[in-house]
Amino acid sequence: MLTTERPGEELAARAGLRAARDLVARRVDAEAARAAVWPFLATRLALFVIGLAAPLLFSDHAPRLPPVPTGSGWLRWDSQWFVDIAEHGYGWTADPASHFSATAFFPLYPLLIHAVSLAGLEPGAAATLIANAAFLAALYYLYRLIRLDWPAPVATRALWLLALFPTALAFFIPYTESLYLLLAVLTFWHLRQRRWLAAGVAGALGALTRQTGLVLLLPYLVEWGNTVGSRPKAAGRGRETAYRLPPPVSSLRALLPAALMPLAVAVHLAYLWRVTGSATVFLHAQGAWHRRLDWPWVGIVATVQRWTWTHPATTPLQQVHMVLELGAVALFLALLVVGAWQLRPSYTVYAAAVWLAALISPAVADGFRLPLMSSSRFALSVFPSFVVLALLLRRPGIYQVWLTASAMALGFLSAFYVVGGWVA
Repeated sequence: MLTTERPGEELAARAGLRAARDLVARRVDAEAARAAVWPFLATRLALFVIGLAAPLLFSDHAPRLPPVPTGSGWLRWDSQWFVDIAEHGYGWTADPASHFSATAFFPLYPLLIHAVSLAGLEPGAAATLIANAAFLAALYYLYRLIRLDWPAPVATRALWLLALFPTALAFFIPYTESLYLLLAVLTFWHLRQRRWLAAGVAGALGALTRQTGLVLLLPYLVEWGNTVGSRPKAAGRGRETAYRLPPPVSSLRALLPAALMPLAVAVHLAYLWRVTGSATVFLHAQGAWHRRLDWPWVGIVATVQRWTWTHPATTPLQQVHMVLELGAVALFLALLVVGAWQLRPSYTVYAAAVWLAALISPAVADGFRLPLMSSSRFALSVFPSFVVLALLLRRPGIYQVWLTASAMALGFLSAFYVVGGWVA
């Protein structure tokens, strides 16, 4: 009897597997999945090996780093803040007017860490898992987004250029870069599909991920404005295309989800006011990182002044940092200008807004030596510039040279980070 039932069970199992496979095939873009998996796996494997090898290589040569508590392994610097917020909330730090404060960091990433750790995973491991899963998803949707306008080789190059960028270790360690990139790409993806509510939700979550996340409101308004401003076009004998001028009511309905972004920020500010007594405490907290509001060019000019010999001497390590940060700003501002002629207006507006938000808060207070601090990391969220770079690096030889140099810099900075150094 058992032998007669087995064939039926096997057929049912095979049918179930086929149904599951068909369901996945309908919902997953296989081309995008393949394009995303390879740069993801290659960089994760390389960073994993660096994390194991670097401490062994430098075990007999302790790096001369500032005597500050930086954590261990990949859980260092800002990573510790996110994990501590996930475990203790915002009320555990000292007065932010004169000390470092957790209020400088926005809540979505710590909330996700806390939620995942409730399943029994250690908070540091949960933070790393979220960062890497978000990066894989970001690569997948970024490929699909690029393919709306350009052929597959351009999208593939853009993914590799992003994954191997010198500061791309921020996509591996427990930082917000992966999560914010995913939410920014999802906002654009849904905008391009005219899924206004989904775009508003993704943008609101992005606004809760980092202080500058509210810039996602601008591309939403641009894409919405393009839809409202469209006009019917003739197509044949008196017929019109499907691109009709939206009725006023539907236009307003499409605009309503944009309000979710400022609303999300307002809710967080209300929470900060309840916990700390000040809704703007996150702005004051930036002072501990030597940041202040200023003109966009102040940080650039200050970096040049501090790097040259005419300014009080800086250490060689600080000069290397200055070259990295200033080089990233110069490169991405140039790509912003070039992209204005090649990208959709919403892409250019987003890239410009990200850099404006970064440059108006330079780290120049108290004579700090790194005015453009973290600019090379902020560049990771400006995905339109990686598209422009992919368009420029069409020749295989130049593209391979760029990737090789970028990968070498990524390996060096990753090794430096894992032994206790600050990167970006």
